[in-house]
Amino acid sequence: MLVSRHVQRALTCRGKTTIYCLKLSRNVTTVPTYNQFVSHDVLVPPRERYPAETRHNSTSTSQKWADWNIVIGIEMHAQLKTRRKLFSDSLVPEHMFVESNERITLFDAAFPGTLPTLNSNCISLAIRAALALQAEIQSRSAFDRKHYFYGDLPVGYQITQNYAPFARNGHVNLPKSRKQVRIKQVQIEQDTAKSFSSGSERTEYDLNRAGMALLEIVSQPDMTSPEEAGEYVKTLQTILRSVGVSDGMMEAGSLRCDVNVSIHRDGEPLGTRTEIKNLNSVRSVVLATRAEVSRQIRLLTSTPSSQAIIQQTLTFDEDAVQVIPLRTKEGVEDYRYMPDPNLPNILIGSKQVDEVRHNMIRQGIAIGNSKNGFKFGIDAIRDRLYRLLDIPNDGKSPGVDGITRDIEILMQLDAGKSVGWDGEAVSGAVEFFENAIGGTGADHTHLTSRRDPKTVLNWMIHEMLGQLAFRKVPFSQSRMTAQMLGEIIDAVESGKITSTNGKYLLRHLLDLKVTKIPRFRKIEAESTASSGFSISDLIEELGLSKSSSVPELDSWCEQAMEELPTAVQSVQSGKASVIMALVGRVMRISKGKADAVLAKETLLRKIEDLDGTGT
Repeated sequence: MLVSRHVQRALTCRGKTTIYCLKLSRNVTTVPTYNQFVSHDVLVPPRERYPAETRHNSTSTSQKWADWNIVIGIEMHAQLKTRRKLFSDSLVPEHMFVESNERITLFDAAFPGTLPTLNSNCISLAIRAALALQAEIQSRSAFDRKHYFYGDLPVGYQITQNYAPFARNGHVNLPKSRKQVRIKQVQIEQDTAKSFSSGSERTEYDLNRAGMALLEIVSQPDMTSPEEAGEYVKTLQTILRSVGVSDGMMEAGSLRCDVNVSIHRDGEPLGTRTEIKNLNSVRSVVLATRAEVSRQIRLLTSTPSSQAIIQQTLTFDEDAVQVIPLRTKEGVEDYRYMPDPNLPNILIGSKQVDEVRHNMIRQGIAIGNSKNGFKFGIDAIRDRLYRLLDIPNDGKSPGVDGITRDIEILMQLDAGKSVGWDGEAVSGAVEFFENAIGGTGADHTHLTSRRDPKTVLNWMIHEMLGQLAFRKVPFSQSRMTAQMLGEIIDAVESGKITSTNGKYLLRHLLDLKVTKIPRFRKIEAESTASSGFSISDLIEELGLSKSSSVPELDSWCEQAMEELPTAVQSVQSGKASVIMALVGRVMRISKGKADAVLAKETLLRKIEDLDGTGT
């Protein structure tokens, strides 16, 4: 802290450059979670988020620009979820409320004589990303200096990988477009500082972000519509989050896109490309790409010469829905790349890759073997759930549509969990589901179950999540544990309580104050019975046990028949389905204690007896 303050004082005296200092509100007591901050970018389908004027699919867009071929490539910059910066020991800011210029070292501020020290955790996260993208991890990669002079780059160059990137030749499969986008290369680089305009002729800088680890993923120009570009960004965001590489918080700046766009007609060479910088949402990617394609078409139709398009860098004004030129686009020669003499080569062996892959398998975000191949991230999780629920890999089989929909809901919910630091595992909805089943192997490779997985999935999706949604409580804030849900299911399946009372018990637990059930706040793997409090105790306390008394059941059935004489007459006249109205009344009278099957049998017998007596 003393060092960072010393650096701040020194930099403040450098002349025109003024270091930006953020004034914090004393009322800020909590930090927004991923779900609170950008949940709409993870859980809500893009079509529902976009305003009406942006809801066009790829077909309508291609028809609109039928005479033109659109070529799109994307450079995505993802901040690696690591506690320390790429080349210094400085901690990264955990959230947006960290005071400006508090998380910097002398190296981050480009003090003469300081040298970089590589953060090895960044290499492990880069291996994860390369595996998930099916890319070829290079046995040797190296760092280069990319020279350009701008205030947010104190040293005057960015350390990146140009000549020997970390990985090459991967791909991303787009599920909606059913298209594969090739990945040209994956490279590790350092982030720049943040710049702010104070409204005068002065620019202020925050060096907290300077030197944070970035993973740049460069695609081939395989996308042919703005919608495909948006889907690519969304899919890549999901992949990186699912393998614990980046938290993907686009609005917070930890995932940013540069979109390269060019157009040409059939039979013509590729057009001049332009680059739209720093797009920070899927919506912005789609809208900015549309705006740039429209702009290029207007230029080429008004000036029939390819020179009408200038290779330049653009920014996107989302309010005006238009792109604005920033500067002429630099070429490779303008950056004067050179190998960084202060950093050694990165040498990656098969043993190191195997260790990372094994760790991913242990965390349940990879599955497979060297013979049949591996799946990573979201694909691995889906494959594991399909196996657990005995569903074909293609998800197509009679009677499984409802289950596959529930699986997708479960995975969508799981995608909203936070991402751990330096590859640490974080519990989510999928792990909750597997714990509720019980018996899952520690490495997620040998899946056995104590409870029926389909029954657990049905209770979790249709009962528990439904009740949480009704109460407007996020899944991550639910006090219900997997052990509690499992014991409720056991009580229902064993016949101890009825399904109706099982649902009541679930609602009761969700409504209880946390202080009323302190012993349930233990680790889920710990049995509630061993803690001196169990679901069985609560069932007895609330009087929810299923009644086995024949006189009681007879009494409830007779009362139901007296209250619904019209229903009795309908059953007598042959309308058999009306019997369920009487069963429902029995369940209401008994407060859920009656066995519905026995109640139905008893009601039918009593109605038959009425027919026999002629009453």
